[in-house]
Amino acid sequence: MPIARALLLLVALCGWVAFEVATDSIGVFVTAQGVSYIVFEQITVANTAIGFTATKVEPDGSGGGRQATVASCRVRTAEISFTYDNTAPTTTVGQLAEIGDQIVVSGHDSIMRFKAIRTGATSGQLDCVYTQ
Repeated sequence: MPIARALLLLVALCGWVAFEVATDSIGVFVTAQGVSYIVFEQITVANTAIGFTATKVEPDGSGGGRQATVASCRVRTAEISFTYDNTAPTTTVGQLAEIGDQIVVSGHDSIMRFKAIRTGATSGQLDCVYTQ
């Protein structure tokens, strides 16, 4: 009988732990919000301003549910200047990003307005991941 009682206590304890893990502080069940991966892109940033590729940011072109809301990019090979407010970036206008810097653009409208240009003689490269 003591083994049955200990087994019952162990099952109850496991159930309680599972409940605690699956609920918030007031007992409401919570679920993890997964990130919808859309696409990876490498962009060469040369001496003419360039933005993200529209078909990668909005793959179905409908403006509906499958559109990127976050662009996360790492700068490679050369320094760049960028904007995301419809201002045309130049070598002296925009925010400066150096090799190794991380650029995160949030909001679909800002992503669609993003533009970058190199600041020196060497073209830069952006390695970007678009998520929803």
